[in-house]
Amino acid sequence: MGACSDDEPGAAPGDPARADAGAVPEGDSGARDGEVVDPPPAGSKMNTTTETIDVDGAPRTYVLSVPKAYDAARSYPLILALHGDGGTAAGFVAFAKLEASTGDEAIIAYPEGSIDLFTAYEQNRDQRLIEVMILALKDRFSIDAAKIWGFGYSKGGYQLNEIACKKPGLITAMAIHAGGAPQSRDGNGAVDCPNAIGLATFVTHGELDDPNGGRFGADYWASRAGCQQTRSPSSPAICEAYDGCAAGKPVVFCVVPNQPHYPMYGEAAAHSWAWFKTL
Repeated sequence: MGACSDDEPGAAPGDPARADAGAVPEGDSGARDGEVVDPPPAGSKMNTTTETIDVDGAPRTYVLSVPKAYDAARSYPLILALHGDGGTAAGFVAFAKLEASTGDEAIIAYPEGSIDLFTAYEQNRDQRLIEVMILALKDRFSIDAAKIWGFGYSKGGYQLNEIACKKPGLITAMAIHAGGAPQSRDGNGAVDCPNAIGLATFVTHGELDDPNGGRFGADYWASRAGCQQTRSPSSPAICEAYDGCAAGKPVVFCVVPNQPHYPMYGEAAAHSWAWFKTL
């Protein structure tokens, strides 16, 4: 199955199979390995640099934000922040504005170009990049293994779905913005993730961006988490939480009024971080 479009035939019912809405201009700082990506905003509590890592014999880059006051005696959440198609890791730092919400309470890593959704996992360097980064960062820093969280926009959100589908347990929770369900499908077009396990999932989708795609993804992960099909009002007010989910595996779906696909929902980082902190 190739890259999906809005009108691709064969999409599962309720799922527009939208693997991206086209390239999104998130910006590119042009930073080189080890350099500070951009002058940090005034009062920033993070040191942000570019890094290089070997993935199955090929060099790959990512942007890394670490608290200036990093304390090896405490354990930090690790957030993997995945940009959309046409974006860059450096551009996504400014586009996502995660650090404005997390302060110095988390380590954040932004992989560069993790956009291949369809190649088999063991041959997929874009997906393997996420696993290799996690292992390397756990070696370098004090990471809370129960708090390895994904934050993805557009194709980055789809990629997190693929990671959760193909490598269950690698991430422990994910916040998906303007994404959808896993693109791994069987011959009937149904999601095909036989080994997937339930995980905490927070999904937002714009009202003007066909929210059925986001709802389909939330429904899928709710089924994996043992949730009921019903939802109840949650926080923030645009959100509903699925009822009866397994302990520690809440699933939340939010429709953002008057929100298109691009730019990303302005409160995506703040609402994701507030939700992550409840886990």
